[in-house]
Formats: sequence, C-alpha cells, structure tokens
Amino acid sequence: MNKRLSYMKSVGLYKAIHQVPIEDIPREKIVIEKAMDAADKQGVTATSVKDFFRAQISVAKVIQYR
Repeated sequence: MNKRLSYMKSVGLYKAIHQVPIEDIPREKIVIEKAMDAADKQGVTATSVKDFFRAQISVAKVIQYR
C-alpha cells in the first residue's frame, strides 16, 4: 500500500500536465470489483476488501489533488 501511494504525487503531476481527470469512477469500479473477486478466491471477505480499496483510492485522490 505504501509503495502504491508513494507514486500518487507523480501520477497527479502526470494527470495535470496531460489534462487527465484525477477521478475516474468507472476505473475505480473495475479495480474494486477485481479486488473483491481476488479476495473471494483467497477466502477473504469481499466487503472488507471493498472498504479497504475505497479508502486507499480516496487517499490516492487526495494526494493527487495536492
């Protein structure tokens, strides 16, 4: 998680330069669905993974907006 979030400043800069919106709801939905599917296959509660990824995506967006 820390490694992924460490890239967000650069991702935000890239998006600003290329005029790409920071928020991409359809992509977020895909990421969360894939994480939930993977969790289910590993015997982890899909709901807890969904909440975790939503929180991580929210933090990533905050960093990118800065």
